[in-house]
Order: sequence, then structure tokens, then C-alpha cells
Amino acid sequence: MISPYPLCFYPIYTDYVWGGNRIITKYKRKKKFKIHAESWEVCDRQNVRSVIKNGPLRGKDLRYALTLWKNNLLGRGKKRKKFPLLVKIIDAKQRLSLQVHPDVLVAKKFNAEAKSECWYVLETRKNSLIYAGLNPKFTKEELKNIILDSKNCEHVVNKIKVKKEDMIFIPAGRIHALGENNLILEVQQNSNTTYRIYDWGREEKNRPLHIKEAISALHWQDKKDPLVERHLTQTAAEFQLYSMLSCKYFALSLLKLKKRVILNLPGKNFIIFFVENGYGDLRYEKHKIKLKPGTTCLLPAHCRNITLSNSTKNLSLVLIAEKTLKKLSVLSG
Repeated sequence: MISPYPLCFYPIYTDYVWGGNRIITKYKRKKKFKIHAESWEVCDRQNVRSVIKNGPLRGKDLRYALTLWKNNLLGRGKKRKKFPLLVKIIDAKQRLSLQVHPDVLVAKKFNAEAKSECWYVLETRKNSLIYAGLNPKFTKEELKNIILDSKNCEHVVNKIKVKKEDMIFIPAGRIHALGENNLILEVQQNSNTTYRIYDWGREEKNRPLHIKEAISALHWQDKKDPLVERHLTQTAAEFQLYSMLSCKYFALSLLKLKKRVILNLPGKNFIIFFVENGYGDLRYEKHKIKLKPGTTCLLPAHCRNITLSNSTKNLSLVLIAEKTLKKLSVLSG
């Protein structure tokens, strides 16, 4: 049997009307479409799955690896038929639709999939916005009437200026839209259910609205700040580790590597590494992954002792898991 090892995948691109091409230019990737709105970095949907591009399983998809390795990929006691998360890079040249995703109860009502997600800002421009949360100056009935009318819906949502390295949490039920000129890393439940409320005049481009479902899905009393502050959780000679977000479905940390380190990981969960900045490599046994901006690597739970090296002064990695990584165990440097 082939033992678990770090997996890299071929990106899966979408060409939605609002997208641009920064994913291609910033990460020096091969152009496939006229527009590259999204790059699905880790995906295990029924009709589209990430294909492995390295090692003995090259050419097989993520579902094959999950079936083959089971708990050795996900972690002990994790019995799932599909990978639980979907990881994307999104380039919003224009604003995305104003939308909402359902929670578990609403998803069951409409035979859909529940979805919470978060956005980590990779690149933005001065005065770029995100839209998240209902404007508190309106009553629930006023909000409903505006949404039902499908006009001037921009006024029902809070506008928030964002900058590079901001973290935004969009739990199920929160109205939101990604504003123009934002390049983000999105981590979400493995779901593709979106209820559009307003599409900034693009409704005629075969992009229907879902007003009935959206009104059912909206959490009308949601008043929490969508911007989440990071916290320094560990400082070592080799790195700094920050906790950026933790919820029921996923947790994100930021690892800033200063020099080579050998880590002894807990082995309880998989970890997805996304390279934000810098160059280096990740080694596990005989396997080596070259790290550069835009690299995504899935490390199975079985792979405990890994070596991270940086060839530039600082290597910045976003770590994605199901549970918060409060502390990393160092074997040596």
C-alpha cells in the first residue's frame, strides 16, 4: 500500500463574469481562460475533484486518496465520505453578488448544503471594501421589503474597508459580498450553496436571484463584527505562530518562518499549507514540496515529522485545519 505523503493538486479554474486574472499573473501560472475568477485549490465535490500532481498517486483525485488512506488522511476517528473543506483563491475584479449561505436547518429545508466560510485578504487596493452584516438602522420588516423589491439592496449591508492580511468571518446566515479589487484566500465548508439577493445589475446575464431562500437563510439578529483579530500564540527561534480564526468547521493560523525547523505535528488532523509570501520547501521522508507564493499542499494527519526550510528571509504560510493549532512542537532546527 502507498503510504500517506504531502499532496499537491492541479488548480481548477472558474471564469465567472466578475473575475480578473491576478491569480495567473501574481502566482505565475499558465493561462487557461480569458477570466480566472477562482482557483479551487483543494476540492472534493461530486462533479469536480482536485487531481494530484505529485508522487505515487499522481493523476488520482482527492477522493481516491481519502478512500485509500481514510483516517490516516483526515485524522483519528474521522469517518467521512468526502473531504470536509473547500479552499479557493478568489480574484474579484468586480463585486460579487450580495448573497447568503444557509445554516444546517435551512439547508435541510431546501435540500441544500450548509456553508460557513472565511476570507483572508492576500492583496487589495486603497479603499477596497467588503460587504458583511445587516445595517442596524433598518428594522427587520424594512430590510425584508428592500430585499423583496431587489433594488438599492446595497443599503441594507454594512460596508467595511479592508487591507492585506485582514481576516473576515462569514458564518452561515450572514449577508455578504466580496468587493471589487480584492484577492483573497477563501476557506469554507465543502458546499456550493449560494442564495443571491442582489447582483448589481448583472441579473440579466443568466444569474438568477434566490429571494425566497435568502430570506429564510438570513440571520436577522446577526450584529457581530466580521473582522477577526489575530493573536500571537507561539514565539520560537525559528518562527512565530498566530491564531487567525477558529470556528466549528475550520481553523486558520499564520506561520511566519524565520529559519529551518523540524516539526513534530500532533497527527490528529490534516493540515493544508498555503504559501502567502516567500520561498522554501517542505520535506517529509523522501518527499519534497517546493514552496513559492500560491503553493497549496495538503499534509495528511499521518505525516507527523516534517521539515520546513526558507530560502528567503521570511516564509509566510497560512495553515488550515479543523482544529486550532495553538502550539507547534519543535524537534530541532
